[in-house]
Amino acid sequence: MSVRRRTKSESSLKNGITLPPLEENQVYCSIPRHCNNGHVIDLDQREESARLSCTNTQCDQSHLIHQSCLKAWEDELITILRATSRARSWPEKQCRTNLWTKKGYELVYKSCLCKCKNGYIKKDIMEAPSLENGFEEQKKGRRRQRKERPTSLKPIPSLLPVHGRSPGMKTSNSFGESSSYSSSLDSLSSPCGSSARRIQSSDKTTPVTFPRRSDYQVFEDCISRTRHNNFHVKVDDDGHDDLKTLVHSVFGVQRQNSVQCIVCSLRLTIYDRYPLLDGLFFLSPIKHHECSLAVTFSKKKMFLSAVCIYCLENKRHSSLTCRKCSRRWPSHCLQIGVVYMFDIFAAQPCCQARYVCKQCGQFVQDYNKLVTFSFSQYSQSLQCKFCFKNDYHFVRPLHILYQQAAT
Repeated sequence: MSVRRRTKSESSLKNGITLPPLEENQVYCSIPRHCNNGHVIDLDQREESARLSCTNTQCDQSHLIHQSCLKAWEDELITILRATSRARSWPEKQCRTNLWTKKGYELVYKSCLCKCKNGYIKKDIMEAPSLENGFEEQKKGRRRQRKERPTSLKPIPSLLPVHGRSPGMKTSNSFGESSSYSSSLDSLSSPCGSSARRIQSSDKTTPVTFPRRSDYQVFEDCISRTRHNNFHVKVDDDGHDDLKTLVHSVFGVQRQNSVQCIVCSLRLTIYDRYPLLDGLFFLSPIKHHECSLAVTFSKKKMFLSAVCIYCLENKRHSSLTCRKCSRRWPSHCLQIGVVYMFDIFAAQPCCQARYVCKQCGQFVQDYNKLVTFSFSQYSQSLQCKFCFKNDYHFVRPLHILYQQAAT
C-alpha cells in the first residue's frame, strides 16, 4: 500500500492539530493520540519506529509509530486493561504479554481507533521480511539462552494416559477412512515434509526426546503473510507451561514423538517448543478418534486430539462442512501450534441444530443466551431446561457434526 507523502510546502490539519510539512522520506506517526515527537517519522531511521496494522484494508495512514510513542501508548492501554473486570487480577507482566493477543486486545480495542476513522490499529508483530526471521526476532529479548538440544521429559504420574497404542497398528480417521501407523514418514506421501518418527527403542527406560523445529516453511506455505505473527501462530515460549508439559508427558509415556490428525490421519511431529506441531492440539470431553488419548486435566477426564494445519487451512481436496446447513467449518480464527482446553469442533455453532439437547431435541437454554457463549462454554456440561438432562450437549462426535465435501 502506497502512502501519499506531502511536499515541503504542504501541511495538514487533523483532529484540530496542525501537522508539520513532510520532507523527502518522511511520514506521519500513526499514534491514535497526540504525538510528543513532532508527528514526523524519518524512513531512513526505521529502527526508531515500530509498525502497526489496521483492520481497515483501505487505510491511508503510514502504519508507523515512534518507539517512545508506542511505549507511552502501551502504558495507557495497560491502565485501561487492568481496569476491566476480566483482567483486574492480572499482574502487569501478564497484561503486557496479553495486550496484543486476542485475550487482551478484545478488552481495549475501542481505545485503538485508527486515524482513518474506519478501523482499529494494533502493534504488528510480523514486521520481519520472512516468517522465520520474524519469529527469531521475537525470541532475542529472552533473558536466558537455552542449549540447542531436544527436550527430555519424564512422565508425570497424574497425567498418565488411560490407554496406549502400539506401532504399526491399523486405524481409521473420524470418517471411517482406513490408514495405518508407520514407523517412518518416509513411507507416507506427506506434504509436510517433516521428519517425524515414532520412538522404537528397546530400552523402555530411555526418555523420549522431542526434536527442535528447524524452520517455519510449512507455515509460509499454508497461511498468508498477514498472519505470520504470534497472534495466529504460537511462537513465544517462556519455558514452563502446563499445557506443553501435559502434551510432552502424555506422549512421553506413549513413547512416541508424533501424533495423528483425527481428520485426515496425517502423522505430525511433536516439537519441544511452540509451535508444538504443524497444527494444533485440543482437549475434549468425548473421544473423537481411536488415537485420541485419555488424560486427566484439572481433575477431569479429557481426551487429547490433534488436527493438522492442512485441514485447518482447507489445503486438502476436501473440507469439513456441517451436515445440517452445509456451511464450512470456521477454523480460520484458531491459533496454530497451541493446546486448546475446549473442543474446537463445538466452539462455533453454525446453525440452530447445534444448540439442541441430545435427549429431547429442544434448545438446551434460551437461544438468545446460547449464541452469546464463549468458545469454552460450549464444551461445558449443562442441564437442559426441558428434560433436565445434564450432558455435554454441544460436543458431539466429528462424523455426526461434519462431513467431508470436495473443494
